[in-house]
Amino acid sequence: MTHALALSLGYGVALLQSIALLCATHQGQVLTALHQPLPYTEYRRHKMANTLELIASTGAPSASVASLSFSSIPATFTDLLLVMSIRSTSTNNYGSVLFNSSSTGYTRRILYGNGSSVFSTAPTGYESLSINPSDATSSVFANYQMYIPNYAGSNNKSFTVDAVGENNGTTAQAIFHSGTWANSSAITSLTITSGVGDIAQYSTAYLYGVKNS
Repeated sequence: MTHALALSLGYGVALLQSIALLCATHQGQVLTALHQPLPYTEYRRHKMANTLELIASTGAPSASVASLSFSSIPATFTDLLLVMSIRSTSTNNYGSVLFNSSSTGYTRRILYGNGSSVFSTAPTGYESLSINPSDATSSVFANYQMYIPNYAGSNNKSFTVDAVGENNGTTAQAIFHSGTWANSSAITSLTITSGVGDIAQYSTAYLYGVKNS
């Protein structure tokens, strides 16, 4: 995987296109069109000055694990991008991405579609991870990305999540989060866990730093 990728505001275009596809699910359309890796297509197509640099990667190559984590995140970037291919050992399809190991101060707005319905909600918990459950198609993983602008600043931290749960069937999920972590501390670590059970073997996570120049 290339460790330095072009980033652009075209990501917003890709997100709006994905939302349009999601909203079409009330007609019973399967989310097959979204079953592809999300983060890089638009970044490469629209060449801009901003760049991505790989900070670290982790995963579960040998066996399932209780959590994945990134620590000692440097404050030398403007934004962070977390990209994962992830699956749970349980039948639950949610988990958490904790900033600095904190489980408090998170608020979110979620848009969700599953191939037959679409709805939005505003939970106050910290479960911002959408993950493929163990009863999804065998050996298939969710595509997940979280974008965190101004992660090292002294203001509250905002974040967005763009995720698709893969499944070879008539039902699959696409989820978009927009949220805030009410904390002025710089984000120096991320901890990723499944809501129930463990993170399945062969899950992977990549953390990129985004520079404005």
